[in-house]
Formats: sequence, structure tokens, C-alpha cells
Amino acid sequence: MGGALSSQAFQNGLNLAENQTQSNNTNELGALSTLLNGGNATTNTGLTAGDNSVTNATSNFNIGENAGQGEQSANQANLTNEQQQYQAATNDPFAALNNYMGIVGSQNWGSSTTGQTQTTPSALSIIGGLLGAGGAAASGGGALGWKPLG
Repeated sequence: MGGALSSQAFQNGLNLAENQTQSNNTNELGALSTLLNGGNATTNTGLTAGDNSVTNATSNFNIGENAGQGEQSANQANLTNEQQQYQAATNDPFAALNNYMGIVGSQNWGSSTTGQTQTTPSALSIIGGLLGAGGAAASGGGALGWKPLG
């Protein structure tokens, strides 16, 4: 019976050792899993912080872009104002003449019509015609037989 008891004790020792090893392995795996979960959480926190910093940097760039657009608009408003002042200074002295020509130049003074074509004399043609008529009157009246006194 000594051999059977010895074998039984050896088997119990093996079972205890195996159970202890499995318990140790389970504890070590649980500890490693906890460490991995903590590492993953830390990594995710770092990645989130990185994403947030990129988002904030983008917001800062957008603020700068909007400021630049506002500055450009303000500068363009000054340039547009200066251009309009220059145009007013060069065009306003002739505004009355332009209004007069709008009245006189739009009429068919002495125009001639032939068939389907109609020609309208220019302002210089009208002035030339008036000067010619005035010259003819001053030179003696032409065929009318009028002669100045004297």
C-alpha cells in the first residue's frame, strides 16, 4: 500500500501545482489586460487631444483668414472711393455739355433721307454748317442781293 499512497500523494501534488499555475496565469492575464486597457485609454486620450489641437489650429487659421478678408475689403473700399473721386473730378466739368448734347445731338437737324437710309450729321457738321451760313451772310448775302450799308 505504500506505493499506492505514494502515487496518490504525487498525483495530488501535481493537481495542486497545475491549479496554482492556472491561477497564476489567470491573475497575470488579468493584470496584463488591465494594463493594456489603461494603455489603450491613454493612447485614445492622446489621439483625441491631438485631434482637438488640429481642430483648434484650423479654427485659428480660419480666424486669420477672415481678418485678412476684412482688411482686403477695407483697403478695396478706400481704392474704390479714390477712383470714384477721380472720375467725378474729370467727368463733372463736362456734365452740362453732355446734357446739352443729349438734347441737341439727338435731333435730326438737317438730316437727309434717301430710300431706306437716313444719315444724321455730327455735332461738328452742324457747327460747320452754321459757321458757313454766318460767313455767307457776312460776305454780302449771296444771291439775295443784300448789301451792307456803307
